[in-house]
Amino acid sequence: MRFIHFFGIDVSQNWFDVARYGATKVTRFPNNEDGFAALVGMLDAQALPDCFVVLEATGGYEMRLLRYLLTQGVAVHRVSPLHAKHFIRSLGHRAKTDQIDAKALALYACERHATLSLFVLPDENQKAFNELMMRRQDLVAFAAAEKVRVTQPRYTDATARVKQSVDTALAFFAAQIEAIDAELDALVEAAPELRARIETMRMIKGVGRLSAYTLQAFMPELGNLTRRSAASLAGCAPHARDSGLKSRKRTVFGGRGTIRRILFLAAMSARRYEPALKAFFEKLVANGKPKMVALTALMRKIVIIANAKLRSNTMQTTW
Repeated sequence: MRFIHFFGIDVSQNWFDVARYGATKVTRFPNNEDGFAALVGMLDAQALPDCFVVLEATGGYEMRLLRYLLTQGVAVHRVSPLHAKHFIRSLGHRAKTDQIDAKALALYACERHATLSLFVLPDENQKAFNELMMRRQDLVAFAAAEKVRVTQPRYTDATARVKQSVDTALAFFAAQIEAIDAELDALVEAAPELRARIETMRMIKGVGRLSAYTLQAFMPELGNLTRRSAASLAGCAPHARDSGLKSRKRTVFGGRGTIRRILFLAAMSARRYEPALKAFFEKLVANGKPKMVALTALMRKIVIIANAKLRSNTMQTTW
């Protein structure tokens, strides 16, 4: 699709700044429904189908604006903060303001629009599933912090009242996690597409219920990626670090940390109970690879297999 007008939006909690490529003026709107409507009015003056908007992921503050723009038929790309940061640095800007960032994002939209993917809102079931999984992740982190806290002298030597408070907190977190797990199971059971994807991923030995849920929530692109993109997004793809005559050891970095952690657990299980993956792991170790490197390769293989299985199922459904 060809676009004519390119806009960059820098979003903060209370307002957002909008820059149009080729214009010097940056306009600020309140980050609420009135501001959203005023922005769409400004875009509509240029003809909405001809407009392409890039905004940066800002801890969720951008989501209401993003949803509003999509409901109005505006093409939007949400850029990762790391990509935006590197692009702005490449322009030689030493200062940082919301206006500078908005102008840089407008330039990014103009230069890169042909290769940027448009943001697509998840359906209601996927949205509810994501929110429950994110809340579960928060609760697990709270409970883990509390469990570590009770091992410290401040708590082991505390009064009975303090210990009771800790026990009450741990019981509360456990009950909340259990309740969310029940809601997740009910949601998956009631949504055929979600259920089919979860069942497909669980066909891979080592990928259990929680692993499949995590992959579905935090890597919903699975099934629509290339094998290299899937491995990179999961944070288990080796990246070259060569320069001139130097060829350094490949390392893995980046990707989504939540996915990488769950794949590590899946790989630990798969190397024991899945004969093919176990043989793959043992072959790498026998060839001199450190066990951690072999385990990372196993993680990569699992996510590539999951991506291939989901793609195959999607094609069968489409046909």
